[in-house]
Amino acid sequence: MFPERSNSSGTRSVSRAGLTCQSGVFFKGLTMAATIHSATLKSPLLYRQPDGRSADIPPGPCLVESLAGGLTIVVWGDEGEFSAVMATKELDEALAKRDLLFSD
Repeated sequence: MFPERSNSSGTRSVSRAGLTCQSGVFFKGLTMAATIHSATLKSPLLYRQPDGRSADIPPGPCLVESLAGGLTIVVWGDEGEFSAVMATKELDEALAKRDLLFSD
């Protein structure tokens, strides 16, 4: 599925299509789950930044990982340098409209 590596701190990272998503990161007290999907965004996806401003995830390849508590993280960029945590229902809506397509 995905090549997996561990570093000296025990953090696992998974790479796909030049993007890396690391497990063991905490978001508001939640640990990332093990379900990671390669995906493609067909149109920009709106999300809220930590400072409250709205921004777009641009069309293109990304990794999508489900978190506990109805949240999902999306990782994108040439080297996986950008990420956003958003409500899973927002991604479900993008999947239903076919704006987000899972590759695996």
